Amino acid sequence: MDLSVKIGSYYFNNPLLTASGTFSEKNLEFYGSIPFGGIVLKTYTRNERIGNEGERLLEIPAGMMNSIGLTNPGIEKLDIEPFKDIRTNIIASIAVLDEDEISVFKKVLIEKNINIIELNLSCPNIKGKKIITDIIEIKELLLAVRKELGNITIFPKLSYDQVNEPNIKLLEEIGFDGLTLMNTISGMEIDIEKEQFYFENKSAGMSGRFLLPIGLRTIYDVRKWTSLPIIGCGGVWDYKDVIKYLMVGADLVEIGSSLFFDPKKPVEIIKNIREYLTKKGYKDLNDIRGILL
Repeated sequence: MDLSVKIGSYYFNNPLLTASGTFSEKNLEFYGSIPFGGIVLKTYTRNERIGNEGERLLEIPAGMMNSIGLTNPGIEKLDIEPFKDIRTNIIASIAVLDEDEISVFKKVLIEKNINIIELNLSCPNIKGKKIITDIIEIKELLLAVRKELGNITIFPKLSYDQVNEPNIKLLEEIGFDGLTLMNTISGMEIDIEKEQFYFENKSAGMSGRFLLPIGLRTIYDVRKWTSLPIIGCGGVWDYKDVIKYLMVGADLVEIGSSLFFDPKKPVEIIKNIREYLTKKGYKDLNDIRGILL
């Protein structure tokens, strides 16, 4: 059973990707062969970020909250050596905060032979950083990113609050190659004993199984506005969730929070997708993609 997906000039062995920030070289020990069509690395910024102060993680019903704040050593220290011999697509995730930074990102991406990136437009928990909901505000930055990064395939990653038809049409107009929908949803928790916010930054990003219905509705709506390839993300727990995303028009699907609970889950997911397609008499993923639109 062929589970491959072609987007542009790139082939993915199967539709399952890792969500940014949920997979590292330590995860490799759980697999004989990699059960992913692509591995999305954590988000890198131009300069080193130590992240947010105080509590950073909290388990909640059916998910988790995080206030990491894009902790990373800076793009010039991007290390892909642990992944260089893996037979899957390696996708860098970057957050560009200023036009002057783009040339540095370009240099590193070329040096590391990275041809696909996720452009993080939506991290909800960076202290002091305004969350842009109307993307027209950063149109010039996005135009510069698209122009300077040339032939690199770029998937802007949006939050739920950024998903609307004008934003999607603008990203398509600029010439991006696809979309990742969606990032964590901003939420808040309070410690009633200390009578204070649980997170130093007050708000934090929520992820987990409870996001699935929101993610599905998001893909369903966006697919009506654009023909761009879409990576669905949010709430994936088992093979049924991946299939649901495909049925409402996603091309690829990311798995994130559930990797923390069971790193071997993707092996089972791919096996079960094959079994489902065989049982239904389908030839490949194209037979189910978008059938509910």
